[in-house]
Formats: sequence, structure tokens, C-alpha cells
Amino acid sequence: MNIDYRIGDMFKGGHKYIAHGCNAQGVMGSGVARIVNDNYHYAYLTYRGKYDRVGLKLGEVVVAKPEVRQCMSDPFLPTIFNCITQDHYGTDQRYANYGAIQACIKWIDRYMWVEKGPVGSPIEVAFPMIGAGLAGGDWGIISQIIEREAKHFIPVVYDFTP
Repeated sequence: MNIDYRIGDMFKGGHKYIAHGCNAQGVMGSGVARIVNDNYHYAYLTYRGKYDRVGLKLGEVVVAKPEVRQCMSDPFLPTIFNCITQDHYGTDQRYANYGAIQACIKWIDRYMWVEKGPVGSPIEVAFPMIGAGLAGGDWGIISQIIEREAKHFIPVVYDFTP
């Protein structure tokens, strides 16, 4: 499915689903992951809890849904897909793993197929330019992966420069 590009803050787009890239080290200290940690702490706690229990593996997706009591105070809290797209983190080299990004997009595609079913309108999933920021990946490669693997959801990619 073609990417729907938008400019702005994906967290203000009213999306029910948001996906972003994470490392496998249990740290959300910078970039979009830091924004998630600071503003959607339930997503960090879910991610960190899995890391503490069994560790994190490249290509897996840690799904974080807000608790019912959180939804009562803010009914628009999104489900967040914490995509493990890099093993380590830093800015000195490319940390984005293209195979892991592909596995995450495939996983989200299956999830959305189950969520919506094979019929009906595809659901939007908001993304930053996953893997192409601090992780150092090539957006030309990553965008092709997303468009090839997204069959049951509309990938909405935000150009977000805080």
C-alpha cells in the first residue's frame, strides 16, 4: 500500500495506532522513543517489562494498549507498536536493521488484518520515518519495505522534526 505522507506531529493526528522504532536494550532515551516514554508511559512500561522478563529480539513488536482507567481520563490514547528495529543504539553508524523493520511491518500487517478482517476499509497506522532518523537508515530502502509489506493498513508517515 502506498504511504500517505503528512507533515507535523503524528501524536496530534488522532490515530488509533502508532508505530515507532525501538532498540533491543530496554532504553527509550532519545528521538521518537523518548517522546513515547515521556507522553505515553504505558508504552514504555510494556516495552521495559518485556525486556526485563525475557529480553527483546530484532523484528518483534511489543504492543502497548492503555489501561481502561487511562482511557477514562483520555479516550484518545493510542495503541502503540514498539517495533524492535535496532539491536543497539547510537548515532555513529547505521543501527537500523532492514530485516527487523520488514519483520515488524509484516507483523503489524497481520495484526491489522485480524483487527479489521479481510473486508472493509484499511485502518491507518501512523509512523515517523522509522529507522531513518537517529538509527541512520536509508529512507529510500525503508519506504519500499513499508509499501511492499503494508497490505491491510494504510501507513501514514509523518515528517516530524521537533
